[in-house]
Amino acid sequence: MASAGRIPLSNLEKAKRKASRDYRKIMEKRNLTYDEIYEKRAGEKHMGRKPISKEEQIKRAKKEFLKSLSIHRAEARKSSISLPSLRVLLREYRSYRANDSAGRKGADRTIALYKYREKERVKLDKAISEPCPHETYNGRGRKPMSKVDKLEHYQNKIRETEEEIRELIKDAPESKKIYYKLREIRLEARSRKQALKNNPNDEMVLHYYEEIKVQVLAIENEYNEQLKAEKKEQMTTPLPSVTSTLPPVTTNTMSTNNNVVEAGVIINKDSSGHEVIELMKKKQLELDEEMKILQKLEETLLKKAEIIKQKRELDLAIENRQQDLI
Repeated sequence: MASAGRIPLSNLEKAKRKASRDYRKIMEKRNLTYDEIYEKRAGEKHMGRKPISKEEQIKRAKKEFLKSLSIHRAEARKSSISLPSLRVLLREYRSYRANDSAGRKGADRTIALYKYREKERVKLDKAISEPCPHETYNGRGRKPMSKVDKLEHYQNKIRETEEEIRELIKDAPESKKIYYKLREIRLEARSRKQALKNNPNDEMVLHYYEEIKVQVLAIENEYNEQLKAEKKEQMTTPLPSVTSTLPPVTTNTMSTNNNVVEAGVIINKDSSGHEVIELMKKKQLELDEEMKILQKLEETLLKKAEIIKQKRELDLAIENRQQDLI
């Protein structure tokens, strides 16, 4: 009986996918901005470990890619498959399975913010109930914040978190908004259930629990109805025509309503001749940079091939010498 699940990938396919991911990672590192590299530093004092520079990240990505490329070539040789030239192979790596959505679903940023807000609220409640830290400060170590400063600190954190939540929810589908509301009220129902468990004879606690159960049921029904409505709307949306799904015509010059694509450069019809030339020069510089990358990769691979050849010759020479000694 066949086992459930997807068919296992061959070593060659695994190697090709790994090489494709590593090659695209080089391009991602090249596009890193200053803010993306340094945004994880904590506070105005930039506490924490110093971020790795862009050049070092690119260097590491290249090293990892060359290793993956060698494995892919080795697996291809084992399978008696001849790979295309490096330039063609890199072009294929750039888009090979680039839109795969395999793996575990990414964490929901909004839910993470809800959890963070609850933790900060707990800290705020604790700070309200505790005395001012200055009253117990003995002069050793870093001076703590006063109670007023601490309360303001946690309140600011909660306010900033709520602002980010509002920004994320603003453009979310209606079903998503209802889901977040449902999640919050389920948490409230769980806390009331726990309170009822601790006070089983308290009629007021029982009343509150029964009340929240009705609200949960109502929001669940609303959520399910909204999902059905959105699914129905997707099904009634007209599909694209056959002609719209055809690949674009690969000619040297292609026109659209407002733009013209000439030699791979999108040009606005209203652009002046000087602007068109500047766009083409910019594209030319990008191609020159790509050519430099390819040349460096080719040089590295040729050097590696020479070293491998020399190593094999040394191994053979050592083996012959050992045979003579025997």
